[in-house]
Amino acid sequence: MRRAMSVWTRVGPEAEQRAVRSLSDDLDSGRWAERNGDLADLDAADLGLRLLIA
Repeated sequence: MRRAMSVWTRVGPEAEQRAVRSLSDDLDSGRWAERNGDLADLDAADLGLRLLIA
């Protein structure tokens, strides 16, 4: 799944692994559910990436 998202090719493998470890830790500890549990109740969500250039 990550290989289909261009952002991961740009940040490099070290940043990708840090993000995966952080998400895993948050899921295991319940922190993700505490912060984002309301997302599970949504019928739909636009979670697309955006590029902002100033």
